[in-house]
Amino acid sequence: ERGGSLNERHVASMAAALVGCGEARAAEGLVLSSGAAGSHAFSIVQGALVQRGRYERALRLMEKMREAGVRPDRVNYNVLLSARLPAATVRCLLGEMERQGVAPDERTYAGAINALARRRGGFGAAQELWDDMQARGVAPTPYTWCALVSAAAEEGDPALARALVEEMAGSGQAPTVAVHNAALKAFARRRDAPGAIAALERLRHAGIAPNTATFNVAMEACCRAGSPESLGHVKALYGEILAEGL
Repeated sequence: ERGGSLNERHVASMAAALVGCGEARAAEGLVLSSGAAGSHAFSIVQGALVQRGRYERALRLMEKMREAGVRPDRVNYNVLLSARLPAATVRCLLGEMERQGVAPDERTYAGAINALARRRGGFGAAQELWDDMQARGVAPTPYTWCALVSAAAEEGDPALARALVEEMAGSGQAPTVAVHNAALKAFARRRDAPGAIAALERLRHAGIAPNTATFNVAMEACCRAGSPESLGHVKALYGEILAEGL
């Protein structure tokens, strides 16, 4: 406002503009020095840091935010949980939300489950979060389902991944291609080329058009298997990609 001092809305707008110009460091300096930044401005900078892979810096910014007397809200936590954080850090952030009375939403759970899904052995913890989400009455979206299926796939358990896809369909939500692709990754983990090819055929018979990611996962399974027959499948799959213009 003309002639006035910066307020929370001004700082958020300026931070967004700086981030849009690729000046994340300048945006961070602004929110820390302005004395008027609110949780929204901090979330903008956190998001920029996360996108650049500066996860530790994004976490430290949360600490500086508290030191500045700004209480983190759900958006601030969700931005951090969307990063590739260690499982222990994910649990710490969720516990902190609980203690601060910040209610999680679908994005909270999707980010946390997705973080755990990136690590072998994470399915049990991911399932616990899923159960907690349902107990709170938070409805899953295809993205949340995809995160849970990915956790099963990371364990190299195609049967579990497929069962979750069927459970999603039974809940009234049509599994997306991304969800099917997540389930297909279980075969890549097991180096199971025949299983991946069979799963790809099941998708086609179900009327689901595979995309480039589908073929890439199937080829990964075949490459990992390493047999002459499997490597022949890779060549055939690549030919299908070219033929379908993907």
